[in-house]
Amino acid sequence: QSPARSPARGTRGYKLWCGTRVRVGGWAWRGAFARMSASRRCTLAVLAVLLYPGACFDGPGMGRIARPILAETWMQSRTALEQLAIPNRNIKVWLPPAYDFQVSTRYPVLYVHDGQNVVDDAESWTGHSWRLASTLSRLISAGQCREVILVCVDNVTDRRRFEYSDSPVGDAYLGFLCDDIKPWIDKEFRTLPSAKDTSVMGSSLGGLAAFCSMWKRPDVVGHCACLSPVFQMPLLLDVALNGGRRRSSFSRIYIDNGGDTDEQRVELWDWKDGSNPGYWWLDSQLQPGVDAMRQALGLHETPFKYHREPGGRHNERGWSLRMERPLLHLFGLDPGVTL
Repeated sequence: QSPARSPARGTRGYKLWCGTRVRVGGWAWRGAFARMSASRRCTLAVLAVLLYPGACFDGPGMGRIARPILAETWMQSRTALEQLAIPNRNIKVWLPPAYDFQVSTRYPVLYVHDGQNVVDDAESWTGHSWRLASTLSRLISAGQCREVILVCVDNVTDRRRFEYSDSPVGDAYLGFLCDDIKPWIDKEFRTLPSAKDTSVMGSSLGGLAAFCSMWKRPDVVGHCACLSPVFQMPLLLDVALNGGRRRSSFSRIYIDNGGDTDEQRVELWDWKDGSNPGYWWLDSQLQPGVDAMRQALGLHETPFKYHREPGGRHNERGWSLRMERPLLHLFGLDPGVTL
């Protein structure tokens, strides 16, 4: 895939609008939209936002998707026994806008669990992605966020609940991510490889896996963002008992969730979810685990950022609506910006 041309001064926002697909209420305007000229796509995108505030964008935004050739080649060489333990999976790498033009620059890296759900609506199991790349593109264009490389690691559906857990299988998955995938990514792309420049993000069980990545492998992962996390008792006890010894002086931790609050309850049905609302109700049931983690971190005065989204739904669309918050906490350029 050939890189896009270098954006001229003042046109970065324009290229952001025109480089993505319009999604309204979970439906994609694909064929006709793709055949339009750039100016017409831009006009349509602006009108969609003005006339319907719920319109949003998926796709790569201002960056581009690249295949990690070295990591794919390594996975193809794994033995049947290795694949039985931790199966191979797809990996997508999103490169930021300046990557192809500032050839001496190295970038921090954000690894993301459930990689098929984070960039493209068409790949997400609910029909709505996190829209992570387009949100990051917008923040970069506005000068609010560092340019970051995204590594989106797909889940394996029937193994997800085991790999994204605080268990021996979860530990094996962390080894796969930290000791196998990451070194190949660092070889192939211009990354900043240290732990202080490496973050992991996930939602639901992926949020648990993101925290475990930072907690159990501080030599590799420095920061984490946990969206609607499913915190489990073994990890909560470990943090409560050992938090003072394991915390890092530079780690940034972000935790959020939605669910019922005094101000707003989770709606029984929201047409913007489309035909697959996911586990929309689950955040209220996960609140005790989130509260326990906050208390465990507080015992050791470990700094973290927590956000509660009143009425927030436990699905990809719900997480996309607050995607700015973890990105700004992990990579924000303006320390005065708080959401």
